[in-house]
Amino acid sequence: MKLEEKIIHLLTQRKETVSIAESCTGGLIGQRLTSIPGASKVFGFGVISYSGQAKQKLLKVSPSLIKKHGEVSQKTAQAMAQGIQRLSKSDYALSVTGIAGPEGGTTQKPVGTVCFSLISEQGQHIKNKTLHFSGSRSQIRRKASTAIFKILVHTLKRRPS
Repeated sequence: MKLEEKIIHLLTQRKETVSIAESCTGGLIGQRLTSIPGASKVFGFGVISYSGQAKQKLLKVSPSLIKKHGEVSQKTAQAMAQGIQRLSKSDYALSVTGIAGPEGGTTQKPVGTVCFSLISEQGQHIKNKTLHFSGSRSQIRRKASTAIFKILVHTLKRRPS
């Protein structure tokens, strides 16, 4: 069973929902989830907040937070997850922001740096993580979407419903 199928199955079983705020994956996470029949029962909102302006306007990420930590940071990812959770009231809110390349990397944040956040309905922080992927732009985006799916599956299997 593919990861996205597991997520839809687990959320359906648990009668829970998920919403997503995506940046560097550009809708790939939402596309992968909605390719599974039954996703509409558990997938509430999906926002592609690719620019800093979108993060600020749609998800209410503070401009000062972005200025201090950058668009690609765990703090920004967490603020994005909190923003989509406020909008959606989903049981789980995921976010991802990163540098897919081929340009845009720095010494501190090279191409392939991706930050994730997962929070619960109560705004409880469950997981913040930064990973580094190699490969082409499309490979980094695919690896990032798979990584956040693994984080969510792991969480769903561990948390009581």
